[in-house]
Amino acid sequence: MASIRRSVGKARKGMGELVRSARTLNATRARQMELMEQTHKELVSIRRELFYQREYLNVLRYEAFSPTGRQVKALTDSVQYDLRQTLELVAERKLSFARFGDGEFRTMFRYDYNLAFQPNSPELRAALRKVLSYDGYDAERLLIGLPHPYLQNLHWQSVWLDMWEDFREVVDPEQKYGDAHVTRPVFFEQLPDDGVDLWRRLWDGKRVCVVTGRNSRFELLDEFFGNVRDAEFIHSVPTNAFEDVPRLVDEVKKTDADLFLIALGPAGTVLAAEASNAGKWAVDTGHLSNSWQHQVQKAPLPEKLPRIIGA
Repeated sequence: MASIRRSVGKARKGMGELVRSARTLNATRARQMELMEQTHKELVSIRRELFYQREYLNVLRYEAFSPTGRQVKALTDSVQYDLRQTLELVAERKLSFARFGDGEFRTMFRYDYNLAFQPNSPELRAALRKVLSYDGYDAERLLIGLPHPYLQNLHWQSVWLDMWEDFREVVDPEQKYGDAHVTRPVFFEQLPDDGVDLWRRLWDGKRVCVVTGRNSRFELLDEFFGNVRDAEFIHSVPTNAFEDVPRLVDEVKKTDADLFLIALGPAGTVLAAEASNAGKWAVDTGHLSNSWQHQVQKAPLPEKLPRIIGA
């Protein structure tokens, strides 16, 4: 009997400890719930405050950019063809097309600015300035493309603020320019019904030669380029293609193609201009195929795709 009483006592003691543990656990859970509710309220408050701060900063940003934005709009309105006009002019007059984007302008204006695939140099800056000013190039055979006048985009507001003073000094108010962003997603966004057809008319039934870096992302996608007569490639080096431009010019001169499509960054800008002097029709297309895939097939932006460097 004594052993039974001891066992019952131990059991009661164990049950008491379990009850106390359960009560402690419940109290701990209750405190955790209170802390979670308090943390949630604080996070909601922080989120609301960050929202208002972002709105406030946007107002300040727009106000700070507004004077420059008005000047950018006034200049581009007076000298730049729109997206449709640009591509129609290139097609109708078989103009070579050399594009200047933020990379080309920053390379030209900032000696310490380097693209991952194209190191800067005095020679490259000088070559870009010559192309932009039509120094040695014929405006009857070559159209220069300036950046699309993005005024609400945060990235481009930063770009315009950085380079506006230099930009307006080199742009000739008496010259007409194309819109460099005909090769970018915005072209297909603004011309969803016939943007693809406008491009396909350019190479319809023609012999095309693509000039691009070895292992580049440029693809002759069948949905986009399926109406070319035939196609071949001239490959450049994957980095510092500007050094390869003299050889590429010789290759272009020897190649019997109706249309040259160039994707070489700043070197492509120079090469398109040099090809026009050689009597060739060359269009600096950049990330055209990737831009089409992004806008039409919801693929990643060209800049988000992995960069492949050849051996």
